[in-house]
Amino acid sequence: MVHTEEKLKETACELERLTEEYSDYYRVRDNIGLESIDEKIWSKGYIEPFSCDYITDMFDNTVDMRKLMKAPRKKEYLAMHYMCDELPVYSVYYKKDDEIFREKLYINSSERRIELLFSCPQHILLQLSLTVFDEKGRPAEYSSIEINSKGLKMINSVVYTYEGDRIVKADTIRDFNPETDIVMYDDEAFDPEYRLQSKYMNPPDVSDYDFHYTDNAAETFTRTDYEYTRVHKNTWKLRRGIVKRYTECGIKWFGEQ
Repeated sequence: MVHTEEKLKETACELERLTEEYSDYYRVRDNIGLESIDEKIWSKGYIEPFSCDYITDMFDNTVDMRKLMKAPRKKEYLAMHYMCDELPVYSVYYKKDDEIFREKLYINSSERRIELLFSCPQHILLQLSLTVFDEKGRPAEYSSIEINSKGLKMINSVVYTYEGDRIVKADTIRDFNPETDIVMYDDEAFDPEYRLQSKYMNPPDVSDYDFHYTDNAAETFTRTDYEYTRVHKNTWKLRRGIVKRYTECGIKWFGEQ
């Protein structure tokens, strides 16, 4: 299992360190090079077309799939992304009446991308995301930490495994609270015979995704869930049209349709 107790601690430590370093909106904005922007792109919803969080819109049918858009007349529920050399620099997100209610700033390097989501107009940091790229420039790991209005922090993380240039597996955790004790799914306190357990898992959602390919494109996936010493496996088809959407957005890790 990729997300061991040591790995969870390392992920939490790095995300919290970056949160402290980059929580000042104005200091970050003054240093991201807005003067170098050479392209603007529009997208539907609030998942960026270049986001390396592939699991959320792939598996969650309640979330809109990412989609590139032409410059709209109405901006409601759309986002505009400012790019430099095909890398994101700055994004704005619109709600009803074409009002901007979120901004995202990006810090790019060949090894990683830091994404900082701020509220508007307060400029409070709501989420920090970190993508780590391998030596071939492929996204190897995507993790994020969300901070709610009461200061509660939750971490999601996914680690990708490749064969060639195809993602064949994704190891994920969701809703990990870094400020309480880690409780792994195979904790010795858990008894599979009990409906009510003596303690709660943290992270509460631990899953693996194995992707199956047909005709050069991912078609199905097997999800393995780890829960209170139990292991559950189910296989589903990918969301209809999602590989085509990925291809349109320049994401090639799941083949082409």
